Amino acid sequence: MLAGLVVWYAGLPWLNLTGARDQRLIEATALLERSANHQINTIRTSIAERRGDVKLLAESPQAIAALTGTNRRVQRRELGLFLKRIERAYPGQYDALRLIDPNGNVLASTIASENDQPFFMPELVARASASEAIDLVEEITNGDHPALAIVRPVMAMDADGNPRSGVLGILVASMQVDTLLSASTGNNRNEYPQAGNSLVLGANRKPLTLLPPEHAAYDVFLHNQ
Repeated sequence: MLAGLVVWYAGLPWLNLTGARDQRLIEATALLERSANHQINTIRTSIAERRGDVKLLAESPQAIAALTGTNRRVQRRELGLFLKRIERAYPGQYDALRLIDPNGNVLASTIASENDQPFFMPELVARASASEAIDLVEEITNGDHPALAIVRPVMAMDADGNPRSGVLGILVASMQVDTLLSASTGNNRNEYPQAGNSLVLGANRKPLTLLPPEHAAYDVFLHNQ
């Protein structure tokens, strides 16, 4: 009986017989992979949706008109109102919105201290200015927190959607990664309850977020990486 119990639990690896222990590990691994793939697909879909939103915003007649104005005071007011309208239209989706001139100076920002200051990533502005209406998805830092940003040049467009002006400005819309995930994709879904956390890494292998974000060690974890 003892030998049978051992075989049931541990299996016979040399005969490719899987025991209960390894079977549970296989099932747990498959469950984690399904959960991770679901989160990855959700993030990709959300980014694609945000890219479409930013494209429409960058082609907004209001933004184009303000950027072509010559009165700096009026320009700043109009651009500030434009960014506030975006915040109201997309509540909680963006943690910072910026309009930057092609020289790298912040024309308007939802972070008031950035107005009329050089943008902290001039190389990003340079690449966006040369991208010919193609947006960029970049990792940036908002304060102490890593974030993703969708960056797109603002240009006047003709009736066929082709640029008819040079780059008037750069729209930078940044967001926390956890906002790209709906509530149903967290670690506490009814279908797949989990006690652990999901770590999302950026291209440089640095952490972008720890899910769920309300985890007590979230800030300490990100700041110590």
